[in-house]
Amino acid sequence: LFKDIEMHIKKGETVGLIGPNGAGKTTLLKMITGELAGEKTLIHMGSHVQVGYYSQEQEWLSPDRTVIDEVRDLFNYGEAEARNVLGMFLFRGEDVFKKISLLSGGEKARLSLLCLFLKQPNFLILDEPTNHLDIPTREIMEEAIQAFGGTCLIVSHDRYFLNRVVTKVVEIELGKLTTFMGNYTDYAKKKEMLREARMKEYLNQQQEIKHQEAVIEKLRSFNREKSIKRAESREKMLDKMTPVEKPMELHT
Repeated sequence: LFKDIEMHIKKGETVGLIGPNGAGKTTLLKMITGELAGEKTLIHMGSHVQVGYYSQEQEWLSPDRTVIDEVRDLFNYGEAEARNVLGMFLFRGEDVFKKISLLSGGEKARLSLLCLFLKQPNFLILDEPTNHLDIPTREIMEEAIQAFGGTCLIVSHDRYFLNRVVTKVVEIELGKLTTFMGNYTDYAKKKEMLREARMKEYLNQQQEIKHQEAVIEKLRSFNREKSIKRAESREKMLDKMTPVEKPMELHT
């Protein structure tokens, strides 16, 4: 997936990691958290970094517990305190007594995100956190991330969400990482400018290749030694040409 890549995340940044499906975004997150080990991979973090990782599976939740019991046991809260924090993430009334195994995908995601914030890490790593979330929950999460004083690395296809929370975008494309400062809108503008420039370069090269191939074919058609040598010379020139890859579409 990757070769010779570097990524630097500074304290206090909220970074959006984007790229097409299969590009290796989740793999990269798991390498950062230590869940996966890459060959010749160096991950360096400050000594005070405390990582909180949100995966798409939420497998760590206890299925036989109720929502309120999970929060009380994890954080030693009393009933009123547990109800208060659960209410912040829209668990109210009888919802707090639901068994976790009976929660919908969105409710499990909401509970996982709440527990993650309550653990108070200073480096949040979130893998597709808006999947399954309704609009009110997404807004709560946006507010929580915006109020979060630490560092965030987020994988998401939700460009509207990214636009509101990130301060930097890192794009994975063809095994390489490219950094763009600003939110998703800033990224999209810069990316489109780069794409237009690369497309122009690509089309110019394709035109030159077709021109040279036509000249080579014509020279060979003369079937004379001098013409054949000139054709071979042009073929060598084409072989040495570094191909410009056709730029990909913007990721959404």
